Amino acid sequence: MTTTAGRAALVNAAHDGTAPLTIAEIGLTAAVFTPSEDMTNLPEEFKRLQTISGEVVAADTIHVTIRDDGTDTYTVRGIGYWLSNGVLLGVYGQPEPILEKSAQSMLLLSADTIFTTINVAALTFGNANFTNPPASTERQGVVALATAVETVAGIDSVRAVTPAALTPALAHTIATHKAEADPHTQYLTPERGNKLYFRTLAAYTNSDTDCDTLMETGVREVSVANDRGMLAHTHLPSGCEGYGTLMTVVGGAFIRQVYSDGGLAQRTWERTGYLNEAPPFKGRPWKLAWDTVTFDPASKQNTLGFSPVQQGTGIQQNPNIVKIGWAKNSLKATVDATDLGDFVFQNRLNADLAHYLPLTGGNVDALAIAGKRALTQGQNGTLPDGGTPIIADINTPPMGWATYTLEATANRPSAYGQVFTSSLNGSIAPGGGNWLMQKAHTTDNQILTRVNINGWTAWIEAWTGQNFNPGDKVSGSGGIRLQWEGRSGNPAWVHGGDDNPADCALYNPAGFSVNYATTASYAHQLAGPGVQENTIGSYRLNKNHTSSEVGVGTWELRGAAYDYGSGGDGNIGTRISLWQRVG
Repeated sequence: MTTTAGRAALVNAAHDGTAPLTIAEIGLTAAVFTPSEDMTNLPEEFKRLQTISGEVVAADTIHVTIRDDGTDTYTVRGIGYWLSNGVLLGVYGQPEPILEKSAQSMLLLSADTIFTTINVAALTFGNANFTNPPASTERQGVVALATAVETVAGIDSVRAVTPAALTPALAHTIATHKAEADPHTQYLTPERGNKLYFRTLAAYTNSDTDCDTLMETGVREVSVANDRGMLAHTHLPSGCEGYGTLMTVVGGAFIRQVYSDGGLAQRTWERTGYLNEAPPFKGRPWKLAWDTVTFDPASKQNTLGFSPVQQGTGIQQNPNIVKIGWAKNSLKATVDATDLGDFVFQNRLNADLAHYLPLTGGNVDALAIAGKRALTQGQNGTLPDGGTPIIADINTPPMGWATYTLEATANRPSAYGQVFTSSLNGSIAPGGGNWLMQKAHTTDNQILTRVNINGWTAWIEAWTGQNFNPGDKVSGSGGIRLQWEGRSGNPAWVHGGDDNPADCALYNPAGFSVNYATTASYAHQLAGPGVQENTIGSYRLNKNHTSSEVGVGTWELRGAAYDYGSGGDGNIGTRISLWQRVG
């Protein structure tokens, strides 16, 4: 900080410049103080040095070098610049030591000082009578420079090397280097770097190689062969050929594997994982890379650029091809190969109706009258004034597409409700003209319809979920048809059941068991050319009606003959009996 007294001392007598003064001494202090421009003395100054040298390096900056060869010991926390006229020019101080001097050391201090309030261009410095101590590894001083020959020799320990002398010394060293292909095996070359970083294993031919275990720090290229198909524990990509090249890269905890098929498919998969996962690729499956083998952009269509409307497949819609296009001055529609004509839009409604109605026998005026009459008599069950039309005789209802509340009349349906009356041929004549249709919704949940074709037909009730359950009926088309008629032949299947009438099922007659015809021989004899003696189904006449007198098989009595003219058999068993073998 520049002091007030120092600034005043630098002003010349004409007060138009700086006086030529010399910084003659530098004061030293170990005290901690706060510099102030009002200072005229350096606080607790213990020494002044005249062995100084310096120069003005800018209009506001001076460079000062201080030297002290004494043997005293001290600490410096502040310095003061003294002019040759005894005025304190400026001070500097800090709490921490600037330097500390021992008895064996020499003080050499260089400082650059910037003055913010004065121009120091006219300042000079006192003659510093420095000594020139030799430089050493422990002390700064004067040193001699080595010649090129001395530098190449490399035996002088007190001379300093210059760039000019170092260049021939390096050239000499390079020229005398050992002439070997690889003189420094400890150096990292590209070949040694690849060997350290890339860890290439021999080709794996084991079909059970687990790709999840091929992980170490660095990169591993492994030829994977699988000649027994894709085993689950090999963890090869699903769908690959099973033999190819697998590269595993481990960087820290991160793992990356790339597998390329070695066969004709030429496909590539990739997956990533972490060493701290068990297994390391948990939840991270192989991903097939899209390339010219697995993806052909020409086979895809560009995005439309707008939201399309799906054609067909809606409720009660067929999957026909619908085509809509502009034809000169109208929008037309075609379904498959059927022309549906023009669309009718609101802005052209009157013109289109005037064009098409005469073709059907109507006209725009009649249609307008019908619309007005429908509104007047109550469209959708309401009148223009908000009321509800009520009619007593529905045989002569008001015309128009409308609903009407019914009163009790002989012509109404079974209960009170509403009737919807419409014209089937566009007729608007009142009084129930030809081709009218009515649909009634009654208060007892019936839906009935009738038409007027030269007179009203009877009401027909519609089937609904309240009066008809299709589940109670047998399907006719594609199902069974129950007919009561005689037929000959043997059916492949027979309907039948047990005790529950609801459990009617189909039975195969081939599995039936008929009483007394349970053996193959019996059935053959009944159906064959004749019954053999003593075989199942054969007969025997015996006068003993209590026993067949045949010891083989089971016999049953089929008939008997009596001599009634002689008074019966006299209870002596003389009647003739007919026996049949059944088992």
